[in-house]
Amino acid sequence: MGHVHVVTYLLDNAAASLETTTVRDETALHVAARARQTDVIRVLLRHGANVDARAKVSTWLVNHSQK
Repeated sequence: MGHVHVVTYLLDNAAASLETTTVRDETALHVAARARQTDVIRVLLRHGANVDARAKVSTWLVNHSQK
């Protein structure tokens, strides 16, 4: 479950920012997409999540994707 009600509440009450990122520069949209939380993705997009935001790519991922 993606906690849609919690995400909606936080965004509606300015208690969360769509611009906040993780140490890998992932936004909430990145995290929700990786977890396949489609309902949360819809809420984030409705609230203006940046679909063009880029996260840092792990060097491990880059090295192993080239094999």
